[in-house]
Amino acid sequence: MIDDINFKLSHMKKLMFLDLRNNRISMLSKYAMNGLDSIAKMNTNLTIDLGGNNLVCNCDSLSFVKWIVDTPTYLHRQSEYKCKTSQNTIILRNPKEVFKTIQKECMSYGGLIIGLTIGVLMFIFILCGGIVYRYRWKLRYIYYMVKVKWYDPEPHSDNKDKRLYMYDAFVSYANEDDTFVHNKLLNNLEKNGGIQLCLHRRNFLP
Repeated sequence: MIDDINFKLSHMKKLMFLDLRNNRISMLSKYAMNGLDSIAKMNTNLTIDLGGNNLVCNCDSLSFVKWIVDTPTYLHRQSEYKCKTSQNTIILRNPKEVFKTIQKECMSYGGLIIGLTIGVLMFIFILCGGIVYRYRWKLRYIYYMVKVKWYDPEPHSDNKDKRLYMYDAFVSYANEDDTFVHNKLLNNLEKNGGIQLCLHRRNFLP
């Protein structure tokens, strides 16, 4: 009727043989496995018999199967142990292969999902950064247009302290048009229209 080794073993330093055949053990707890290993390190002749138990080989018992592979404890007739998997019942002739099979089946995909998520987010950030860089001047233009529209209370004010820009327009002209620009255009737009012009001969002088 025993389903696990839940009794103290550490004081049994000279234990030679532990007969647990034909019980209800499906796996051993970590406490039991550590206890048996501590004895086996001091007593290399320790033998345990788990034959006739309904051993289980699945994700929950992965540590138990690994213990069967690595333990210094000698498992009596271990090649005859039967172990129930998620699909059928197998014989533990090669516990190392059984452990690898269960490990693959129980492998968590959390790390893979996190990695893919980070990769997708980095791709999106790089893509967005490339788009912003490609259209950076258009975006700046839109930003300033919105700023002028919503935050400039007097966009046509002659008071430079209240104006968002120093000039409303830059006039590019040839030398032969100098008289027209300075005598007619400048007077009509600045004096009559309230528009501040930027002229290279007037405003670019040091």
